[in-house]
Amino acid sequence: MIFLGVVCAVLAIFVLLLWGKVSARNRTIEQKTNRAEQLQTGTSHLQEQVDQAKAETVRLQKQLDEATTVTTQLKADLEKSKTDGAELQSELDKARKTATDFQMQMAEAKVASLKSQGAVEVAQAQTAVMQTQANKAKADLGQAEAQIADLKTQVNDLRDHLQKSEQTIMELQKPQAKK
Repeated sequence: MIFLGVVCAVLAIFVLLLWGKVSARNRTIEQKTNRAEQLQTGTSHLQEQVDQAKAETVRLQKQLDEATTVTTQLKADLEKSKTDGAELQSELDKARKTATDFQMQMAEAKVASLKSQGAVEVAQAQTAVMQTQANKAKADLGQAEAQIADLKTQVNDLRDHLQKSEQTIMELQKPQAKK
C-alpha cells in the first residue's frame, strides 16, 4: 500500500508539473495569438496606406501624361505655325514681285501707248487689265500681310501656353511632401 501511495503521490506531482507546463504553454500561445492579431491589424493599416499611395501615384501619372500630351501638341502647333508663317512670307514675297512686275508692265504700256497713237485703245485696255491685276495683287498682298500678323499672334499665344504647360509639368514632377 505504501507503494501505491508513493506512486499516487508521484503521479499527482507529475500531473501538477504537466498541468503547470500546459498552463504556461497556453499563456504563450495566447500571447503569440494576441501579437499575431496586432501584427495583422498593423499590416492591414499599412496595406491601406500602400493602396492609397498607389492610387495617388496613378492619378499623378495620369496628370503628368496629360500635361505631356498637351505640351507635345502645343509644340507641334507652334512648329506648324512657324511653317505656315514661312509659307505666307514666301507668298507675300511672290505677291510683291508680281505687283512690281505689273507696275513695270503698266509703265511700259503707258510708254508704248504714247509712242503709237493708233495703239492707244489697245494700250488703254492693257493698262486697265494690268491695273486690275495690280489692284488684285495689292489686295492679295494686304491679305497676306494680315495673315502673317495673325500667325505671329498665334505663335506668341502658343509660346505662352507652352511655357505654362512646361511649368505645370515641372510642378507635377516635384516630389510631394510626406503627409
